[in-house]
Amino acid sequence: MMENSTVRDILTKMSIEAEELKVFGLNSPKFKNWESKAYRRITKIYGSKSPEYYGFRGINFHKILGYSLWEEPGVEVENRHFYSYMEEAKLLFGGLIEELDLLPRKSSEESLEPAVSKIFISHSSKDKPVVSEIVHLLSLIGLQDHSIFCTSLEGYGITLGEDWFKTLKSEVSGDAIVLFVLSENYFQSNISLCEMGAAWVLSKQHIPILIPPMDYKKMDGVIPLTQGFKIGEKQK
Repeated sequence: MMENSTVRDILTKMSIEAEELKVFGLNSPKFKNWESKAYRRITKIYGSKSPEYYGFRGINFHKILGYSLWEEPGVEVENRHFYSYMEEAKLLFGGLIEELDLLPRKSSEESLEPAVSKIFISHSSKDKPVVSEIVHLLSLIGLQDHSIFCTSLEGYGITLGEDWFKTLKSEVSGDAIVLFVLSENYFQSNISLCEMGAAWVLSKQHIPILIPPMDYKKMDGVIPLTQGFKIGEKQK
């Protein structure tokens, strides 16, 4: 595994190059070489299954938002999008540099080992748009589909013919982490509250995620002593 000082030098150089490349554009050979080099270096440092790799992969440099396949975005629009994606890459590298001294870095072999067997997302079906984004984020950081259980999304929930309660009990038992996506919709759903009770008893770890206007004050006595966060709190 590389020394932190070596990793810092590599990441710093990648960040500086990202700033310099903003003026060259998406189709520049310099950018294509930099993108390929970034993938190789992140893979060598963190591994191809790491959150860091999927974080860089999640920056879609080649996507121009707001245009269909039949429309041709102007050069100014294309450059503006490219500039913003390169700025996102700089922020990613900056964040990785900050983390070097905060957290011990795992080798690529260690990163292949899953920390938990399952992520169970307890939520109201009315909050599906937010939950879809959470599942997308979990996928970007490297979780496989079979490690995510979410009843509102096709392919992530209970299959036809299965007993709902038995499946619930099986999924939240053992090494599962439960993400409680809490909203006003959640507390108006008897099914969600039943799910919460079972998940609270059977799982080992719980993380509440609040959808505004749900607030921490409304959580008193619901999930005590469990640290969570609210949608919109960027640092968390």
